[in-house]
Amino acid sequence: MSNLNKSWFNVDIESNVFDRLQLFAMGMKEGESFRQWNISLGSIIKRASQAARTEAWRGVKEKYNIKQEHFYNYTKIKTYESGIINCGNSANADVTFIGKKIPLYYFGTHKGKEKSKKPIKSQIIKGGNTFTYKRAFYMFKNYRYGIYERTTPKRLPIREITALAGAQMIGDDEISERVAEKIIKTIDERAEHEITRLLNKWGTNWRVK
Repeated sequence: MSNLNKSWFNVDIESNVFDRLQLFAMGMKEGESFRQWNISLGSIIKRASQAARTEAWRGVKEKYNIKQEHFYNYTKIKTYESGIINCGNSANADVTFIGKKIPLYYFGTHKGKEKSKKPIKSQIIKGGNTFTYKRAFYMFKNYRYGIYERTTPKRLPIREITALAGAQMIGDDEISERVAEKIIKTIDERAEHEITRLLNKWGTNWRVK
């Protein structure tokens, strides 16, 4: 497991959102209040977690020379929800990105030139430096092409050259900051939506004082 990279974001519903939702749910008929409160909190957590995943890929796509299919082939995304703390004032989830380093072949290399004898070039970051690998070579192995190099002066052994893991790219300060901001914005927007839902859809469930 040591060769896996990990990056995560916490989706946390703060106490002020808790209190506002609880305020609108408390007036419902007995049996509906806590159930609807849970539904609202679950909806906010789910939507914010999805937003984190989407915004993370958008950040990667804008900065790095990698296609979506290759990013997701090597990056697993898991969401761990802690649920609501009994009689407490918090609910949260962790959105975690886990994966190995992605082969260099998928980062802006000159694909289609696998038979060429020219030095291999790669640009990992869009608009960034182009690196030349004079001693590297293309090789078809494990049902796909990759970029390899010899680890000793001898013909064997060889190793595949890798670049960054998905978690490392998402851990970039610029990308992680925009994801965190998106989570906060989504929680606020979804909270307003849930309050409106409680007011409109469940108007017939208010207690008669």
